[in-house]
Amino acid sequence: MSNYYDSKKKLVYTKANLEMLGYPTDKGQLEKLNIYPLRYVYTNYNIYTQKQIPDGNPVYEQGVYVQYFKVEDKIGEELALGQKEQKEFENKQELEKLDSKAVRPIHANVSGTATEQDMLYLIENELTKQKIRAELENKEYDKNYSDSLKIRMWRDYLLDSTDWLVLRYSEQPSSLTELQYNELVIYRQELRNLPNKEGFPWDGDLTKTPFPTKPDFI
Repeated sequence: MSNYYDSKKKLVYTKANLEMLGYPTDKGQLEKLNIYPLRYVYTNYNIYTQKQIPDGNPVYEQGVYVQYFKVEDKIGEELALGQKEQKEFENKQELEKLDSKAVRPIHANVSGTATEQDMLYLIENELTKQKIRAELENKEYDKNYSDSLKIRMWRDYLLDSTDWLVLRYSEQPSSLTELQYNELVIYRQELRNLPNKEGFPWDGDLTKTPFPTKPDFI
């Protein structure tokens, strides 16, 4: 059941109370009467690490009034456990949603690989999953690992984007000059060596990563 707080009269109403008293049900109209949605937060000093109950309880936070209650340790632990289970359920749902989107993009360039826009989407998708998995497993989020993963995924994408040139050259040597082929080999080797460079992974910033310059024939 929804509850509402009259910040002027300092009264709490249920939705049924409001209807019986003839108040409007529209949120905007209620706010004009100083009546706002009310939610409750059960806090416990052991569970919520020194979270103090704010002065002026209930307090206005992000569009709603929040009323804090201090509860006994046992009750607080049960509530915290319920909140944890709910969060885990939501995270698992989000993971399933992200996994369903992590499919081969429908757009492709001449090499048959994803377009840059689609690849950036897939990278962000994977990084989001890393954060959710860390929370589900109650582990600290490893930003350095995620930054490294981001750079490696983009590096691998650049390598994949030139695989077709290597394959075509092996079948049709005339498709590239010897000089062009040597440039391609050097470019691909520099991409492979990228994680060994000083400064890797450059905070996961693709614009600051010293990717080798593509040969002009790619």
